[in-house]
Amino acid sequence: MNCRRSLECLMPLLLTLAILISCGDDDPVEQPKPGVAVSVNPPTATVIVEDSLLFTATVTGAADARVSWIIEPQGTGNISDSGMYTAPATVPNPASVTVRATSVADNQASGTATATVVSGLLGLEMAFPKLTFDQPVDLQNAGDGSDRLFVVEQDGRIEVFANVDTISTSKTFLDIASRVVSSGERGLLGLAFHPNYHSNGYFFVYYSPTPGVETRLSRFQVTGDPDVADAGSEVILLDIAQQYSNHNGGQIAFGPDGYLYVGVGDEGDSGDRNDNAQDLTTLHGSILRIDVDSQGMGNYGIPPTNPFAINIKNYRPEIFAYGLRNPWRFSFDDATGRLWVGDVGQNAWEEIDIVEIGGNYGWDCREAAHPFDPARRSAVCDTVKGLIDPIWEYDQLSGDRSVTGGHVYRGNSVPVLAGVYVYADYISGRVWGLNYDGKTVTSNVELFNMSFTISSFGVDEAGELYLCGYDVGKIYRFK
Repeated sequence: MNCRRSLECLMPLLLTLAILISCGDDDPVEQPKPGVAVSVNPPTATVIVEDSLLFTATVTGAADARVSWIIEPQGTGNISDSGMYTAPATVPNPASVTVRATSVADNQASGTATATVVSGLLGLEMAFPKLTFDQPVDLQNAGDGSDRLFVVEQDGRIEVFANVDTISTSKTFLDIASRVVSSGERGLLGLAFHPNYHSNGYFFVYYSPTPGVETRLSRFQVTGDPDVADAGSEVILLDIAQQYSNHNGGQIAFGPDGYLYVGVGDEGDSGDRNDNAQDLTTLHGSILRIDVDSQGMGNYGIPPTNPFAINIKNYRPEIFAYGLRNPWRFSFDDATGRLWVGDVGQNAWEEIDIVEIGGNYGWDCREAAHPFDPARRSAVCDTVKGLIDPIWEYDQLSGDRSVTGGHVYRGNSVPVLAGVYVYADYISGRVWGLNYDGKTVTSNVELFNMSFTISSFGVDEAGELYLCGYDVGKIYRFK
């Protein structure tokens, strides 16, 4: 049959063409089926290297309950079809791994869990179960070889006790409760022992004495009894007037240079109402550095290398760094000398800074690394330059609202934490471990999620790490 002009002969060709067109690249994007959801349990877990943990997935909204498993990022372990995760032999310590389960019935529906991989067992234990403290806000050691611990109570007392788990009583080392206004963010907030405490008996406290003078730095001296200080030996070094009762700072610590560092908040209220943190003529919103062994400023002196030691433009010579909102807790890393500061945020971001001499850390031009409300920030923010970014920040969307700065662990009892900066959020009770290589943060993982507020961290003479459970009145030790 001659079909060159017959429509019947063209039909197979047209049908083939239609099939090819339908198989082109213009398929509609597959949408997730309504109501299909996947959840993974446990939602968070800690896994030791080369150990295994079974994750389970629950699929709702689909008759097919099967899932496929993957690990993110690649190279951080293996997971079987049944959800058995096996951690690798080597990882950044600690490392955060995402375990993802995807529905076979709907590949657009998935759920995740987070595994923290560590190179050894990590725990947190109640250190002195027979001792309970009244709103503990700080823990220090005297560095005098006695291995005693000192716990600061917000109402104006310092308790001292031997570093022994079975200890059943503490002694009151200092009681200045009658001089302290204790409410909200006010109280006895910080304690530091002189580097030569073993010979001169000097220690320093930072507290709220009276409304109007919200923060005071004073020196005291121990008596002939090493467990009792002389409350009458007070020498006032510095009074800082303050309009509002919050954002007082609170940390004081001696640096490796032998000078005393003091964290001062921005004067309080909210939004740095008086634009203090960018104003170098006020002490507010800064880290101060003073010489407690000289008297050029009355009862203290100014280190000659302070950035504004040569007083120009009426800048305060005590200022070491500025642009901070409320540097509640900071510490020095014994191995590197770095100054780690947890700066409490306004209503969006919390930040961790490594503070350097003369540095401007941005508040109130920025909250962490993000522009602050243009209607509320200081006028100098339009021209200021050289703001230093935090090395780490986290948002407040998950209930974390007040960073508690911690310590770089340099003890020997918990090798998994060696060189890790451990910090927390006061409100949520979450505790993290952060690895920093000197240039960037290489990992930041959640270590614990506690059911109490965390006011502070501290170390004993051996460098072992503790935290203060503020509302429960207990001290916890990392193990």
